[in-house]
Amino acid sequence: MKRGEIWQADLGYTGKVRPVLVLSIEYNDEERAIVTYVPRTPA
Repeated sequence: MKRGEIWQADLGYTGKVRPVLVLSIEYNDEERAIVTYVPRTPA
């Protein structure tokens, strides 16, 4: 995953599958991959 990409994520039973924006910066191979994202939900 790269910062700024749009992915589809299963947010569970109530959230269903929604597009999410990846906010995390890239990580090195020796680091753990922790991803921060913002779900896009209907208003």
